[in-house]
Amino acid sequence: MLGSVGGERQRAEGRETVYGGAAALVRLREAAAAGRLRSVDQLVALDWDAFVRDDAPLNYAAATFWVRFLLAAEDGRYADAFHGYLEGVAAGEAATPEALRARLGLPWSVANARFLLWLEFWGPTPVTLDG
Repeated sequence: MLGSVGGERQRAEGRETVYGGAAALVRLREAAAAGRLRSVDQLVALDWDAFVRDDAPLNYAAATFWVRFLLAAEDGRYADAFHGYLEGVAAGEAATPEALRARLGLPWSVANARFLLWLEFWGPTPVTLDG
């Protein structure tokens, strides 16, 4: 379900640790609040080596929630454009940041601002924690 995230909660020696999607969401929101989160165009433009070398956990979290944003934000407003982009890539079109931006029909600055607002105020909530 795109509206919530799960995770696992472990308690040991007086400490509580949260893992999974809930932890990723918290980490992502903290990075955004601290200004440490890459803009969506920077994230999409990373090559594989940079993606896994430079703060991979944060990059994975950002990519995961960016896809959730594209599928669910604003009542699915961007879902058709995102599916069109993926279909184009599957048909041999270049998987470039500009191709995605063109499909979305938004400047990156607007897409990034909307993503950050969604992430903070309307995005998924960590409601399912096992443990």
